[in-house]
Amino acid sequence: MHDDSGARPLTAARSLLPRVSRRVLGAAAALSVLVVLISLLMPRTWTASGAFRPQTPGLRSSSLAGLAAQFGVSLPLDQEQESPDFYADLLKSRAVLRPIAVARFAGTAGGDSATLIQLFDIHQATPARDLDETVRQLQQKIAVSTGLKTGVITFSVTARSAELAAVLATRILAQIDTFNLVTRQTRAHLERGFTETRVQSALGDLRGAEDRLTGFLRSNRDYRNAPELLFQHDRLERDVTLRQQVYTELVQSLERSRIEEVRDTPVITVVDPPLLPARPDSRRIVLKAIATFLLVVGSAIVWVLLVDASASPATSPDP
Repeated sequence: MHDDSGARPLTAARSLLPRVSRRVLGAAAALSVLVVLISLLMPRTWTASGAFRPQTPGLRSSSLAGLAAQFGVSLPLDQEQESPDFYADLLKSRAVLRPIAVARFAGTAGGDSATLIQLFDIHQATPARDLDETVRQLQQKIAVSTGLKTGVITFSVTARSAELAAVLATRILAQIDTFNLVTRQTRAHLERGFTETRVQSALGDLRGAEDRLTGFLRSNRDYRNAPELLFQHDRLERDVTLRQQVYTELVQSLERSRIEEVRDTPVITVVDPPLLPARPDSRRIVLKAIATFLLVVGSAIVWVLLVDASASPATSPDP
C-alpha cells in the first residue's frame, strides 16, 4: 500500500498558502502605501553639479638638472599634476570644507544671514564639535567622480534648496582653486629661496672658473704650441662654459619662481560651472513602493518554503 503520510504535511502547507498570501499581499500593499506617504512628507532635495580639470604645471627643463648634477648639485624639479583621485579626496577634505562651513550664506530676504552650522541646525556640546559635525554632514552631501582618461573631475552637492545647492557647489569650486593657488605660490616661494641661494653659489663658482682661466692665459700666452698647455686651456674653458650654463639656467629659474610666487591666475579649468538646478531630485516613490511590495512578498514566499521544507519528514531506507 502506498504511504501518503509524507505528502500530508505538504498538502497542509499548500492549503495555507492562499490564506497566507491574502494576508501577505494586504500587508505588502499597506507597507507600500506607508512608504509612499513617508516619501511625500520628506522635504525635497536639490542637486547642483560642476566639473573642472586641473591645469598641468610646466615642468622644469631637464638641462638644468643635468648640468647641475655634474657639479654634485640636486635641484628640486617641478611636481607633475596630481591624480584625479587626489582631487576627489580634496573635494571632501577639511581643508576645503571648513572655510565653507563657517562662511555665511544669503537668506531668503537677501544678505548674509546664516552659516551652514545654523542652516543644518546643528547643536553640539562645543563650537568645535558643531564645526566637525557640519563638515561631516557636508561630506555626505557631496558626490565625486573622476575621469582617468580625460582628467576631468565631476562633483555634485545636494541641499534642501536649489539656491543653497548652487552656492555650495560654486564655493567648493572656488575653494579648490584657492587651495591650488596657495599651494603653487607657497611652492614657488620656497623654490625662490632655494634658487636665490644657488644663484649666489653658482655665480661664485663661475667667477672662480673665470679667474682660473684668466690666470692661465696670463701665464701662458703661447699655450697653443704646447699640447699639454692646450689641453689644460680647453679643460678650463669647458669648466667656464658649463658653469655659465648652470648660472644662466638658475637665473631663469629664479625669474620663473618670482613670477609664480605672485601669479594669481586660476589653476583649474572649469569645464561645467555649477548652475541653479531646474528641478528637484526625484524621490523615486514608485520604485520604493514596488521594492517594498516585492520585499514583503518575497519574504513571505521564503517563509512558506521553509515551512514546507520543515513539514516534510526525513525519508529513511526501507527495512
